[in-house]
Amino acid sequence: MPVMPVCLLEPVWHQFEAMLPRHTVVAPSHPLGCQRRRVSDRVVFAHVLAALVHGSGYERIATPGCSDPTIRRRVHAWAEAGLAEALHTLVLTHHPRPSIEMEGGIVFHSVDASSREALDLAREAAGDLDVRIGGGPATVRDFIAADRIDVLHVVQVPILLGRGARLWDGLEGIEERFDIDVVSSPSDVAHVTFKRR
Repeated sequence: MPVMPVCLLEPVWHQFEAMLPRHTVVAPSHPLGCQRRRVSDRVVFAHVLAALVHGSGYERIATPGCSDPTIRRRVHAWAEAGLAEALHTLVLTHHPRPSIEMEGGIVFHSVDASSREALDLAREAAGDLDVRIGGGPATVRDFIAADRIDVLHVVQVPILLGRGARLWDGLEGIEERFDIDVVSSPSDVAHVTFKRR
């Protein structure tokens, strides 16, 4: 089970993944001469975020599929590649906390701001790069209602949790501002993409 909701994790992962150098899946230069499969960057990234969320060391969140030496080596490689300077993450919250700096220099900044102020801060930090917004229904609704979204990707899973916040309340007429594309998967998960007209 992920330590963060997918709606928060995926936008950060996609921004980070776009900056990663490509690697082969196997390591032919392994000192034992074997063809070990390289632990995917996505798996290591999830473990790094788990360490941040739980405030623990890598050895506590390591799993049989992703050891703490693997996590440390990958974070070190990412830092050497300069990814820490390229990734800026603002966490919009009503309960600001001190910034969290992870090994390798990536910093998560907590801000208590309106959607406009948060977007301005994110654009300033991103420079010419894209700004991605992730969050729960209230955050997404706020950005859509304020007309601050160009592309929205929503993953709809066919389960009933019994309670929660509704995403579309108060957003009547959204289909007039966006072109909507729906792609279904074999597991009945629907990927709905809204693109500003």
